Amino acid sequence: MFKRAGLTLAICLSVSSALFAQATATISGRVVDQAGAVLPGATITVTNAGTGAVRETVTNEEGLYSVPALLPGKYK
Repeated sequence: MFKRAGLTLAICLSVSSALFAQATATISGRVVDQAGAVLPGATITVTNAGTGAVRETVTNEEGLYSVPALLPGKYK
C-alpha cells in the first residue's frame, strides 16, 4: 500500500510541474475610429517580437477582438 501511495505521489508531482509550465496569455481590445465608431471586420495582427510568430484575428460586429493562447514574450 505504501508503494502505491509513493507511486501516486510521484505521478502527481511530475504532472503538476508540466501543467505549471503551460502558462499562456490573451490580448484583447476594441477597435474604433477617430469619432469613436466601432470598426467591425478590421484585421488585427499580433507578432511575437522574439520568435516572429504571427497570429491574426478579425474584429466582430462590436469592434472587439481577442487573441488567446499566446506564449510568454513581447508582442507587437
